Amino acid sequence: MPVPPKAALVLYGKPKVDEAWLTGFLTALSGPLATALENARLYSLLEEKERQRAELLKAWLRAQEEERARIARELHDEVGQALTGLILGLEGLPGERALALKELARFTLAEVRRLALDLRPSLLDHLGLEAALVRYVREFADRTGIEVDLSFHLRQPLPKELETVVYRVVQEALTNVARHSGSPRAAVGVLEAEGEVRVFVEDEGRGFDPRAVGPGHQGLLGMRERVELLGGRFLLESAPGEGTRVQIRLPLEVVA
Repeated sequence: MPVPPKAALVLYGKPKVDEAWLTGFLTALSGPLATALENARLYSLLEEKERQRAELLKAWLRAQEEERARIARELHDEVGQALTGLILGLEGLPGERALALKELARFTLAEVRRLALDLRPSLLDHLGLEAALVRYVREFADRTGIEVDLSFHLRQPLPKELETVVYRVVQEALTNVARHSGSPRAAVGVLEAEGEVRVFVEDEGRGFDPRAVGPGHQGLLGMRERVELLGGRFLLESAPGEGTRVQIRLPLEVVA
């Protein structure tokens, strides 16, 4: 029987290898193999760098929320109390100037409270996400004149990290509605389905091209990063003249 070219020969029970062919074969293989191993090493290194970056960003976001909470408490407790005392002190003073100062102090107190709420609502820590969103939506509607329909359906409280992300996404999305949409109405939905918390914020405003997000919409990028850090998905649907819909989906089990 003829022996195929480049094959090993067996003579007297012992294999005989075509050494020149084997050397050429191994030489030809070594280049792609070395490239594949180097690519695998670089990919592993990139994955580790991305994991470290994500951990640093998570730590930074947690520190940011803690600092927001501290500043909000100081605004509410110290500045708020000082302004309240000033208002009470002006109560007994006669004259239009005293009246104007009292009105200015009341306006400043309202702004301080609003700023504290925007920084970190105490209700989010003490009573949970639903109470915090109800209050924020009510005050947003009072401040902007935009009617907001809030629908909230969760079977159980969310982990604190998820509550913070959901609150911030709703806050940022409604801020964009007020700044850019020109819509008289907005809708907010928070629900639980298929092991996820799903959130949407939509309006009937002027819309925009999501492919051409400008400086005025940089908050959208921050929302996306927050959501993706927790293993979620961020979806944006909009077109000129057709309104905007922001959606997020987050796994109920927080990604470590």
